[in-house]
Amino acid sequence: MRFSGARSILAAATLAPLACASVLGIEPLGYGPAVAALDAGTGGDGDAQGPDAPPPDPCANVDAAAGLDTPDVLVIPDKLACDDAGGFVDPLSDPANCGRCGHVCPGSLSNRCSSGRCAPEPIAKDPFSAAVFAVAGERVYWVFASGAAGSAVQSAPVSGGPPLALVAPDSGLAVRGASLLGDTVYVGGTGLSAVLIDGGARRTLSQLQGEVITHVAASRTTLFVLNASSRRAGYVDLAGAGAATLFAAVAGGVYDLTSDETQAYWLQSSDLAVADDTTRSPRTFPQPVAPDTVAIDARYVYLFDPTTRTLVRRARANLTAPPVVLARLPGQAETVLRMTVDDQNVYAVAGAGGSSTRLSLLAIPKCGGAPVLLVDGEDITDGLAAAGGYVYFGTLSGDVARVAR
Repeated sequence: MRFSGARSILAAATLAPLACASVLGIEPLGYGPAVAALDAGTGGDGDAQGPDAPPPDPCANVDAAAGLDTPDVLVIPDKLACDDAGGFVDPLSDPANCGRCGHVCPGSLSNRCSSGRCAPEPIAKDPFSAAVFAVAGERVYWVFASGAAGSAVQSAPVSGGPPLALVAPDSGLAVRGASLLGDTVYVGGTGLSAVLIDGGARRTLSQLQGEVITHVAASRTTLFVLNASSRRAGYVDLAGAGAATLFAAVAGGVYDLTSDETQAYWLQSSDLAVADDTTRSPRTFPQPVAPDTVAIDARYVYLFDPTTRTLVRRARANLTAPPVVLARLPGQAETVLRMTVDDQNVYAVAGAGGSSTRLSLLAIPKCGGAPVLLVDGEDITDGLAAAGGYVYFGTLSGDVARVAR
């Protein structure tokens, strides 16, 4: 991914002191009703048909409105009526109604609700920066940079516990170069390799002859890769070992990569590139400006537009249709390092740009509406995953944690 100054965020090695005020210059937020979906049906977004069609559009019947007319944030009131008895609760501090009625702060931190936000739950601690890349089977997976020894891959139970080392520290491993598919973790760097999620020997898939793989994303039969340094994308057929097939270099560079079982999406220059799991040859779709980062679900592609500071979505079935604006970033937020999605929200690691390492984790309703602040003032890395009602993240100071959505 690329930003005007945000690359330096990941190079910082110390945690800035937390401040009581929001680092994005906004007041504490809370959940509210989903407001302002920007299309009232399939419309310009389009709809796929047939056995491989995505699930029904949850936003199809939401009343259309101008997304940029919605408030930047949702402010939590100082009291809420959460039952029929007519009593009120304090959503700013009540752990059973934190930020909204019925939102319980879970686990051992059940008594910690501050400013309408549940405190993050710690999962593991590493001495160096940690970047989460997947959650599956009640475990969370991350890559951590271990100083001169290089990077390593570990996992731990989602509720916390001793970590399992999957890949030992290796100077040839890329911090962003990891992806989970089924029972296998694929890792990039000076070569492509794989290791089973329960441990065991790491096996080499390809040496790549001088290429350094910075991004990896697995689909059903294909491992898609990027080399940000040589500005090339490519793939490896998982059905057979051998050298990667690399496409021609892109003058504007390649950055950010995501996939599901059927397709991979990445950003190159000012274009969105898409490759199917079977044909593998990329198709490109020009964007009005170069997006910062990309995420997908079964129906949509989500992109961040840095010039307007807006999160937009495009239908995977019709990528030439006009984008739908979901929300504008609040306050001083200018960049998005990483995004992920679940069944309700798009989650974004956002910051003010420049050299600041103090970032925030936002939840934006997938049908459009004001962002919700989940975590504020942390040194979050550009790794993120969401599952089971939680968002998982790592920090430059080595923490792996989760927060209730």
